[in-house]
Amino acid sequence: MNLLSVKQFSILGRCAGTPYALACANHFKDRVSRVGIVSGIPRAQDIVDQSDSPMLLKSALGILKKSPNMSAHLYKILLKDGIEPSFKRLVSSSTGALILTALDRSWYQETSIFEHTLSNMDRALKQGVSACINKLRPLFSSWNFDAGGNHIEHIFWHGENDPVISTPMINKLAAEFKNHHIEILPKESHLLFERHFEKIYVALATK
Repeated sequence: MNLLSVKQFSILGRCAGTPYALACANHFKDRVSRVGIVSGIPRAQDIVDQSDSPMLLKSALGILKKSPNMSAHLYKILLKDGIEPSFKRLVSSSTGALILTALDRSWYQETSIFEHTLSNMDRALKQGVSACINKLRPLFSSWNFDAGGNHIEHIFWHGENDPVISTPMINKLAAEFKNHHIEILPKESHLLFERHFEKIYVALATK
């Protein structure tokens, strides 16, 4: 940002990017003007403690915390079998059905969205298995920063029918911030960003 002569900026965190966006805002309090959180993921312990958290998610967090190498095996499978066939199997599997709504699955049948998703996964995996695992660590570790210790505006967009993180959980996270706004999108699920990205970007860019 210094090289671009950008003094103030907004930041967006989506899903697993939640702790990264919040940490950035906490570190650069005088430069971040607004934080956007889309389909946010709260602290791992809050997910485990919440009674209505999906058992699949609780189990995944527990496995990742106790055995990060499990993630390495999953990534290696993706690299070995190929991203596209592996992702197609996930979308059509029973596990994928627990996470993806019918709306999401139909959305991924759109060629542009599917290719964009594969491109993102491909770029991530090219960084190497270890780099991918390190990016996931904030999901199952404690946050070593004060999430609510500033007056920056925080905007949360969350799906009414999010099967991963419930509305009460995202409300609890948002309540930690003195200046926050929550928009619960009717009938939306966890993968809402592609359907609302223009509105989200405009909200973050508006002065």
